[in-house]
Amino acid sequence: SCLRLLDGHSERAKALDPRRLFDGGLLNAILFSLHAQELELMRLAAPSQPDKPPAPPEVDAEQTQEVVRLPIHDHEDTICNHVADHRITIIHGETGCGKSSTVPLMLLRHHDARREDKAFRGDPMYKKPAKMFVTQPRRIAARSLCQRVRQVSKEPDLVGLRLGHGERDEKSQTRVWFATVGYVALLLAHHQEKFRDHTHLIIDEVHERSIDTDILCLLARRLLASHPTLRLILMSATIAAELHRQYFGVPEPPLFVG
Repeated sequence: SCLRLLDGHSERAKALDPRRLFDGGLLNAILFSLHAQELELMRLAAPSQPDKPPAPPEVDAEQTQEVVRLPIHDHEDTICNHVADHRITIIHGETGCGKSSTVPLMLLRHHDARREDKAFRGDPMYKKPAKMFVTQPRRIAARSLCQRVRQVSKEPDLVGLRLGHGERDEKSQTRVWFATVGYVALLLAHHQEKFRDHTHLIIDEVHERSIDTDILCLLARRLLASHPTLRLILMSATIAAELHRQYFGVPEPPLFVG
């Protein structure tokens, strides 16, 4: 697999420098090939009336502010404290536990609270406000999660969307961006400096193995080396999280959140 090659344990990996290999033309070729495939899928899936966007689902104003209690809410302190104290956190939670829609806002609140706490004034981690990308394997998942999180947030403008081909939905106040794996991988490959003011990177559904996910894991591991205060959060719905624990050299077992 890509992760085993990039780990450097295989004979092929020893013969080739993975960083040089993936920094060059091969990385760009793979990423742009994936980008082209995604564009073709978008074209094939386009509605018959592309100029008329579908109407958003109706949302009850009272339900917008009412957050349904999910299993992951019982683990908020554990998750936030682990992320604060460790560079890498792996979260294992079954589908439906609420990790995708809940963890980003949890981390945002926790980070902002610590910035206001005098006890953490000297900590370089809290010199800047929380800002993060949350990656999804598919565009439709990124869009729907962005919409859902906006509905349950008291400050919906904090949540935005970035996809390939220049598609953006954000405000000047936005600090949490849902995006596809391919978009963030391209951004990391060509504009790593864009992450200088970011505090977290969340790779969701990491168990859905693909070439672009594995490349993003490589680039994320290198990003940690150059950004000493960045926190990486990997979220998985299966026990495949163990593979990523080994790849990133995380001694602690994944956090199980339901």
